Formats: sequence, C-alpha cells, structure tokens
Amino acid sequence: MKIPEPHPDKMFTLTSQIVDANYLKWPIYIGPDLVITDSAIEKNYTLYPRHLLFQAVKKGGDLNTTIWQTENDHLWSTVDLDQISTIKKYGPSFEEDLIFHYIRHFYNTGYVYEEVGLYDDAKREYERVLDIDPVFADALVSLSRLYGEKFENKDYLKAIEYLQKYLALLAPDQKEAIEEVYKKADEYDQKYKEMLKNEQEEYERQEQEEATESGESQ
Repeated sequence: MKIPEPHPDKMFTLTSQIVDANYLKWPIYIGPDLVITDSAIEKNYTLYPRHLLFQAVKKGGDLNTTIWQTENDHLWSTVDLDQISTIKKYGPSFEEDLIFHYIRHFYNTGYVYEEVGLYDDAKREYERVLDIDPVFADALVSLSRLYGEKFENKDYLKAIEYLQKYLALLAPDQKEAIEEVYKKADEYDQKYKEMLKNEQEEYERQEQEEATESGESQ
C-alpha cells in the first residue's frame, strides 16, 4: 500500500490521500471512524457498507450491486434477534458495541440505496435496523421520508406514524427538533388532505362522465 506524504495543511496523511493513492489497485475498505474525520471521503466517493466497514467507490463508479446485496443478505442471516434482545435486556456489555455496528451497517446500506433511488431496498434495510433496535431515531426519520417524499405512491399517514415514533424519543428541551417534526407532520397532513380532495374530484368527474355517456346512449 502506498502512503503519501502528510497533507500540506496537516501534520499527518489524510485517509482520502491514502484512498486516492491506492484506488483501483484493490478494493478499499474504510472504518466508520475514519470517514467521520475526513470529509473529502464522502465528497469524492460513494461509501458502500460491506463487512461492517465501507468500500469506497468513486462517485459515478460502478459496483456489482447483486454481489453487494447477496453479501448484505448473508450478513442479515447471521443476525440473531433473540440473542440481541437478551444482550440488551441484561445491560451494558462489549456485545452491545457489536450490535451498534450492525445497526449502523444496515442503516448506512439503506441510506446508500435511498441515495441511488432504490427506495424499496432502502425500506428493507431501514426496517432491518428497527428489527434490531425499534427506537433507532435515524431509521424512523428515514422511513418517514420514504413514505412521505420518495415512494411514487405516497403514504402520508405512514410517514406521520414514523414521525410520531421519532417524536416520542425527543426530550422536552429539544425544542428545535420537536418544531421540525411538527412542521413536517403538518406538511404531510396537508398533502394527505389534498390527495383525498383530488381523489374525490376525480371520482366525481368519472361519475359525471359515465352519467353523461349513459344519457347520450338512451
């Protein structure tokens, strides 16, 4: 592996420099902690969660999503929800760190799917997160967004339902976040009412057309 000289503005070599220098020589996997400390990574690369790490693929680059999904499904098959429930029930332990890595893996997988427009796949991954941790806030918000904004057939009531679950997790002093939830829920509610109105108008229009055609045929 090639390790470039330290960044001119830093006293050390950045992760993004190492990725750039070694890209295409072999698959590049990055730990989540390194992604957080180097913003250039997410700017220049799509990060596909693999093996509880990220595989860096240049923006616009191609990854065999069939193989990726197969690997991800295999990882999910190893998750023992009963065992996870037992670990969480009996308090803090080193296993809880592993559980969190699984949660973040499936959430990040869903996020990548959402980013590339594969919303059904994103939904599946977010739901897997909630199977492990029913109160994982990011997954609740993301599912609300899918139902309220991304799916072709919107389900505003479902979107509001997930927002309500997220709202229940917020502390009273998180006023800004609470206001945002109410604002978004109100937006979905208005769109739901508008959708019902449009459906009713369309129904009445069709009824009128059928009545007119029936009268003309007599």
